[in-house]
Amino acid sequence: MGLQAAVFKCLWVFGQALITQYCSKSGGIYDGKWCHDPLLGQAIFNAQVGNGSLIDKNIRNSDCSAGQMTAIIAVTSEGSNELSKWNNWTKNSLKYVTASEKKEIDNQKYKNVQKKVQDEAKRKNQQGQLIVASGVGTKVCKLESGIVYAGFVERIENSKIKVSVVSATLRGSSNIRPSGFQQTITWDKPENWYSCN
Repeated sequence: MGLQAAVFKCLWVFGQALITQYCSKSGGIYDGKWCHDPLLGQAIFNAQVGNGSLIDKNIRNSDCSAGQMTAIIAVTSEGSNELSKWNNWTKNSLKYVTASEKKEIDNQKYKNVQKKVQDEAKRKNQQGQLIVASGVGTKVCKLESGIVYAGFVERIENSKIKVSVVSATLRGSSNIRPSGFQQTITWDKPENWYSCN
């Protein structure tokens, strides 16, 4: 659709104050990129310091003079048809996201992170249960700070395992051993280890 529903202006500016003031007079709130109407949930204009190519590929660099400038893209009229074109263009071409859409996106991201954390906790719990079920003598490994520690379960007591750690190698390089490693005994939660028989 290009610029059919919008006008393009080049303004000399010094900082964000002018844009913020212009947005406020237009009944909007400026967030550093978009001036948007908080009540209607739609974009009033998009403003960025730079040349036109930063805003949209349809705007040629020659449309503005060289130097610092702000490209302001605004609705051409109040007509419902033009406003509909504008709303579609800001979403499809400029990827404008309303406050409610952003909230929904953030909520979904949060849910995805929570699910990932829960899935990881479940996976670690299952691998811990497998170690306990396998019993004393099970070979176990643990990845920590890029080093794979390997050892054997010597004892299981009070939801913990006693591991005799006998070797350490760099992750992905089983022939390279970190300097200073010494065999040791440690008590730890079984879910912090995995079976590596």
